[in-house]
Amino acid sequence: MFEKIQKESLAKLKNAPQPTYKYGIGIVIKPSLDIQKITPSTPKAEITIKSDKIKVSQESPTDKAFFSKTFTDNTYLSNYLTAHANNFITITIPKDTQLEKPIEIHQDISEGPFVSLIQIKAEANSKAQILLKKSGKANFVADDTRIITESGAHIDFVTLQHLDDKTHNVQRRIAKTGKDSEVNWVDVCLGSEYTKSDIISSLEQPGATANNKVIYFAKNNQKYDIYTASLHNAPNTYSDIVTKGVLNDTAKALSRGLVEINKNAENSNGYETQDALLLSDKAEADAIPNLVIHNHDVKCSHGSTVGQIDEEMLFYLMTRGLTKKQATAKIVEGYFTPVLDMFKDTAIKAEVEKAVLEGLQ
Repeated sequence: MFEKIQKESLAKLKNAPQPTYKYGIGIVIKPSLDIQKITPSTPKAEITIKSDKIKVSQESPTDKAFFSKTFTDNTYLSNYLTAHANNFITITIPKDTQLEKPIEIHQDISEGPFVSLIQIKAEANSKAQILLKKSGKANFVADDTRIITESGAHIDFVTLQHLDDKTHNVQRRIAKTGKDSEVNWVDVCLGSEYTKSDIISSLEQPGATANNKVIYFAKNNQKYDIYTASLHNAPNTYSDIVTKGVLNDTAKALSRGLVEINKNAENSNGYETQDALLLSDKAEADAIPNLVIHNHDVKCSHGSTVGQIDEEMLFYLMTRGLTKKQATAKIVEGYFTPVLDMFKDTAIKAEVEKAVLEGLQ
C-alpha cells in the first residue's frame, strides 16, 4: 500500500508548486541547501525507542486513515516527505489505556537524507506522551508526524531538536482530533542551520482541544521558519498557540500563526501569541499572526511582540555581581518560565528545562 502512495507522491512532485521561502516584502527565510537537489540514499542513524507497555512498529505504514486529505496536500513539501520517507514509526495507544511513562524516541542521525514518517493513533479514552529527541550531523533531517485521536483521547507530543549547526531540518506535524479529545504539541528548537516547522491541528469533532507551544533559541547564523495553525471545524472547540523565541548574533526567525474558525464551529475559542526577544542588534525576527473567522459566535484573539532585552534589568542584575553573560542568561530563563510552567508532567518539564539551559551556553 505505502509503496503505491510513495510512487504517486513522487509523480506529483513534478507539478507541485515550488517553495518560494518568501512571506512578504523583505521577509525571506531561505535555506542554503536546495532540497530539490538532494540525492536519495540510505541514511545512517541510531534509533532508540523506550516504551514499557506499548509496542512501537518500525515497519512501513498500512493504515489508509493517515493518508486522507487532512494529512496530505499538493504542496511540494508534503509530497517530498511522503515520496522519500525512509524511516517509519507507528504507535497505537489501545482504548482506555493510560500510560504513566512517556514513550521516548531518540533519533541520532549521522548521515542523511533522513525522512521519518511517524504515525500515532490514540484510541478512545486513551492517554499517552511521546518524547522525540533529534540529534546528529546529517545534512538533511525531516519528520512527518501525523496524529489521530479518537473520542476522549489525550496525546502530548514533545520534540527536543538539538541537531548540528550545519543540518537542515524540516518538521511537518498534523493532528486530526476526535470528540472531546486533546492534542498538545511542544517543540523546542535549539539546533540546526535551518529549520522549517509546520504544526497544524485540525479540530474535527465537538469538544476537541489543541495546544501548540513552540520554544526556540537561535544564534550565530541560524534560520527558523515556524508556522502554527489551529483549524476549528466543529463547535465547542478550543485552541491555544504560544510561540516564544530568543535570537542572538545574526540569527533570523519568522513566526507565522493562524487560527481559522469555520462556519459550523460556534462557541469555539482560539488564541495565539508570538513573542521574540532580541539579544543582538543584528538579529532579526518577524511575527505574522492571522485570524480567519467565519462564525461570530466565538472568542478569538491574538498578540505578538518583538523587542530588545531590558537594559535596566540587565544593569540591575550586573550590580548584584553577575557578569553580563550570566545576567542575560537569567533574563532569558525568566522569559521562558511562563511556557515551562505550563508543563504538567514534571519529567518532560525537566527535559525541556535542561534543553533550554544547554541552548543558553
